[in-house]
Amino acid sequence: MIIRFIKIFISVLYLCFKKVLLFVFKTSSNQHCVVLYYHSVLESEKERFLRQLNYLSSKYCFVSLNSFNSINSKKNLISITFDDGLSSILLNALPELIKRRIPTTIFVPAARIGDYPKWEQKRQEIYHNDRILNCDEIKELADQGIEIGSHTLHHTDLRNVTSEAAREEFNLSKSLLEKITGKDVVSFSFPYGSFNDELINQALDCGYGFVYTTEPEMISLPTKRKVFGRVGVNPDDSRLEFRLKAAGAFSWLPTVSRWKAKVKKFLSFQS
Repeated sequence: MIIRFIKIFISVLYLCFKKVLLFVFKTSSNQHCVVLYYHSVLESEKERFLRQLNYLSSKYCFVSLNSFNSINSKKNLISITFDDGLSSILLNALPELIKRRIPTTIFVPAARIGDYPKWEQKRQEIYHNDRILNCDEIKELADQGIEIGSHTLHHTDLRNVTSEAAREEFNLSKSLLEKITGKDVVSFSFPYGSFNDELINQALDCGYGFVYTTEPEMISLPTKRKVFGRVGVNPDDSRLEFRLKAAGAFSWLPTVSRWKAKVKKFLSFQS
């Protein structure tokens, strides 16, 4: 709880600092986008999720992952994504998203379709009882305009497998999902947020147009990039925490993490 409070406090300072910089150095390219990612939305969390959507609708313009540069809006942009393709979102999130015509992307582990997740995650009690969408459900959602992206075959930590095995996860998950949806699968997200430069290049070489991590960032627009970070959110986030995340205020975290890794490496070398 203390660490969470500290993160929120630093994020408030970071956002204030960014706003001052934008005011001082204002240009025509000050617009930005933040990509949010959820996992499950339980029945008990549905009302909080709807309040979050209401807030986002009042402050931002929703955009699909592949159209960051094509939206003509004075508002900053928000994109909604879900990792793992859990059935709770079909019941408690997607009906409202579809009703409001909010662009949405679901990243699915293609070899686990219709199964129950077995991997270790935060909020583990939710995952193990939340079925992954089946083929018919995925097809129906794709037909309704929901983008289906790849989340590997088996929800694999790609940094723990060989290059050949990783390529198979990239290629086969893409082809399986394209066979189900009848549409091109152009987006990929890394399970566990586990990646490196080699894996990113491999994903792009396998035909993905856009690759997503779980490193929070504020994406400056327009952009020609193909690799983007996302901000993890939950329906039970506090109001302040959620609003800060949507504003990109947690974008300082990856830089701090990299510096911590460098310091740790330096100290281990000295010892």
